[in-house]
Amino acid sequence: LHEFEVHRTELEIQNNELRLAQRELISSRDRFRALYEHTSLGYLELDRTGRILSANHTLSSLLGRPQTEILGQSIDSLLAPGSGAKCRSPGCREVKMLRKAEPGWFWAKVKTRSFAEKQLHVSVEDLSSERREAAEAARMNLHLEITKRKELLVRPLSEIFADLLERVADPGQVSLDQKL
Repeated sequence: LHEFEVHRTELEIQNNELRLAQRELISSRDRFRALYEHTSLGYLELDRTGRILSANHTLSSLLGRPQTEILGQSIDSLLAPGSGAKCRSPGCREVKMLRKAEPGWFWAKVKTRSFAEKQLHVSVEDLSSERREAAEAARMNLHLEITKRKELLVRPLSEIFADLLERVADPGQVSLDQKL
């Protein structure tokens, strides 16, 4: 009977330790789930055929679609035509992804990594702001270049006009045969 009581006490201690470990695992899972769902990157998991097995909330927001609408779809349904096959092999590339909101698509950096035997993990980074900044920088550079060229054209013209004014002021210098 004493051995039975000792064994029962040991089992109760193990049971309490297991419950504590389970609570810690649940807490850890919930923290990582929140991190996964609300990170700045969209994440999805694909099978080798390109079918979406899971997607996070960030991706859902980027696409303007509920997660339930994304799951089970082919990755091709999220991409502008011609981009699909590129996302089924490991690597990093920029593609146009379709979204419900205007303008109907956005540039994304897609990183694909093999996971397990028959799955791919895909991260999606919205490049819209980077593309806008690059376009704005290009516009500013073009404006600067145009301004410089105008200055190069205006200087010789102003010099020609100054020369003409000098000649008009002193009529003795101007002759009909003289070329400017």
